[in-house]
Amino acid sequence: MDSESNTILVVDDTPITARWVGYVVGRLGFNAVLAFNGEEALNSLAQQQFVAVICDVEMPGMNGFELLQSIREFYPALPVILMSASCNDERRRAASACGAQAFLEKPLNADQLTRLFGGTPEAQPVPELRAPVLSVLH
Repeated sequence: MDSESNTILVVDDTPITARWVGYVVGRLGFNAVLAFNGEEALNSLAQQQFVAVICDVEMPGMNGFELLQSIREFYPALPVILMSASCNDERRRAASACGAQAFLEKPLNADQLTRLFGGTPEAQPVPELRAPVLSVLH
């Protein structure tokens, strides 16, 4: 594995969200690998080194908390950021207790990811999730 990996694993069962997050982290200077469920994410983790994982909580099969537990077991130092449309104090506490570095509320915006991964929105502008961006991502 490449010890100088500059790649973030993005896990979301909604393809447009996964692609948009991948696009944003790409604009911030990272490579993105997309996975659309927990099993795909674990397979990607076994194949490649990542600097972080951004993962949705609500996914069929293995949810984000279950994936986080597996990541903590096999990759204890890997930073994991969870995201969810259902964001409340109980979920934030659960995410923190499971070892997540951050818990982001969906819909995400580029500024949230910029604050986490560096850079400034002005230096590398990233369009918000709007129709013109959607056409680029398809």
